[in-house]
Amino acid sequence: MNKESSKARAFRLFYEKICGKGANINLLHRQYLAIYQLRSQLKEILRDFSGVCLDFGCGAQPYRAYMPNVSRYIGADIVPVDGVELVIKDGVLPPTGNLDCVLSTQVLEHVKDSAIFAQVFERVNAGGGGKIVISVPFLYHVHGPFDFRRFTKEGLRLWIESFGLTVERVQTQGGIGSAMTILFLSWLEFNTTMGAIGKTIKLLGTPLFIPFTLCCNLLGVLFDKLDRTGAFYNNVIVVARKM
Repeated sequence: MNKESSKARAFRLFYEKICGKGANINLLHRQYLAIYQLRSQLKEILRDFSGVCLDFGCGAQPYRAYMPNVSRYIGADIVPVDGVELVIKDGVLPPTGNLDCVLSTQVLEHVKDSAIFAQVFERVNAGGGGKIVISVPFLYHVHGPFDFRRFTKEGLRLWIESFGLTVERVQTQGGIGSAMTILFLSWLEFNTTMGAIGKTIKLLGTPLFIPFTLCCNLLGVLFDKLDRTGAFYNNVIVVARKM
């Protein structure tokens, strides 16, 4: 893992101070449109979670606070960072005991062999008591070397049902405005992190880039409201149960 330089860390902390981080980013952040509707819908869905919850691919656990009624929270990931209780190795999920609910956000696209989810779902208590919530990107740039797939809303529904689960709800987030803005701002970010010239432009141009991002995000929200096609969403959430 590459060690973050002192300059890069200082810049990141400055950016996070102004634009937020994790689930708490604001309109000034280049990824705001990728998360604001997802965040809102997850907050409404996860408040009904109770019992033992597995957060599969938990990372920094941005949505843990959205589950006030969970009696036990189990964070699982492949990287043993703070808060990760179970480290997944060689495609094997360590023992968890019976689960009442499962959350997995923006993880499925990074899992090379998605059959590991069978290990997750088989531990969920049957009878419809618990929920399984999966979210994935659709119209989104390739992020990282381990980015293997995209799902439409019907594709994600079929994938969930292939495990014998009952889909209760499918929701999409965003529209043409979000899709175009996310891709454009991400493209700018990619180009200003490549080479010394790009990094210099990024450092010197940040005071202009942040208000420019705000304008782009506001336009993205406007065009989303004008989009009635339902064909240009950037993300999908499925809520399912094990019956």
